[in-house]
Amino acid sequence: MEITRTASYKVWESRERAYLFARWSFEPANRAVVFVHGLMSSWDVWVPFRLLVERPEMASADVFYFDYKSLGTTIPRASRRFREALEGLLDGASPAFIHESLPPGRPKPTYATIDIVSHSLGAVVARTALTELASAISGEKDLAQPPAWKVDQLLLAPALLGSKLPWLMKYVGTEALLSAIQFVRNGGVSAVMDLKEGSDLLKRLENHVKDRIKESPVAAKACGLRVARTAHGEDDHVVIQNQYARDANYKLRDGNHFTIVPKAVAVDSDFIFGRAR
Repeated sequence: MEITRTASYKVWESRERAYLFARWSFEPANRAVVFVHGLMSSWDVWVPFRLLVERPEMASADVFYFDYKSLGTTIPRASRRFREALEGLLDGASPAFIHESLPPGRPKPTYATIDIVSHSLGAVVARTALTELASAISGEKDLAQPPAWKVDQLLLAPALLGSKLPWLMKYVGTEALLSAIQFVRNGGVSAVMDLKEGSDLLKRLENHVKDRIKESPVAAKACGLRVARTAHGEDDHVVIQNQYARDANYKLRDGNHFTIVPKAVAVDSDFIFGRAR
């Protein structure tokens, strides 16, 4: 038997063109699943997951889609907006919880678990936000005990080691030209440039994650900095593969970088949907 859900509604937005769409459960929810799209994409790329989020195992979970202008911002800006949206879900202060789309009579949720499913550039945005969140909640010392919530991450072809971007260079030309075009069109250097292999941003992120795991392990664990699962495609032309093996349960998957639906769903749906808590 499938569960009944509402349609998807835009329930939060920032000044910098970032949005959160919600697909509420009619049942009281103690879990949230948040999808974060990749480069040159938008929140509705996850629409093929619709039937999976209707499964009975998801009856106590709300589903959110974070949308940001991946070609019109930088990774630090996008990650700040994602952290802002995420903190609202964690502390109960999100405007989403007073949105008219929340089913009548349903109590405001208090999430014990938030699962973040992110693809490509979205993994860098989410990882950056969670690292900053771990720093914020731990302060100068680590947490004495875990908070009342926990975050897990599922990364689909994450661009955490950078990107060769051959498919962009083929049509646009040099990196300098791409940077100039994005600067003029969007008022700033695009997140595309942040993904250059060996960029300072990506190096800082990796070092920051290592520092949090070492210096504030309780906060790092709560914020999901030890990634739950990483999936790559064998014919992945964008992400540098066979190198991102930082997590013990890393495993190369069949498929292409952009084939996240339905093949990756078949592989990873047990993680996302209905796994024991």
